[in-house]
Amino acid sequence: TANRAQLQTLGVDNIEDVISKTDFDFFPPAYAQDNYVVVGDFEGYVHALNREDGSLAARMKTDGSPILFAPALGDGFLLQTRDGGIYSVVIH
Repeated sequence: TANRAQLQTLGVDNIEDVISKTDFDFFPPAYAQDNYVVVGDFEGYVHALNREDGSLAARMKTDGSPILFAPALGDGFLLQTRDGGIYSVVIH
């Protein structure tokens, strides 16, 4: 069963909100851009990994809440966090 901290991390109020759900319901998918794969985590970090070898190319901290939404837009990504933060990210 989930404890209160796990529920808070997932952004839900009770255990019924996680039953029959998968990680894909709570965390955004990875996005590819040029030579990078970009992923967000539940602590609000955005990681850019090199597509060739998986090495860390860049890391950015947002407001500390999970990344919920990250559509690719032209040169970069527009990220939204659970706490409402909106970030525009471009990798050079």
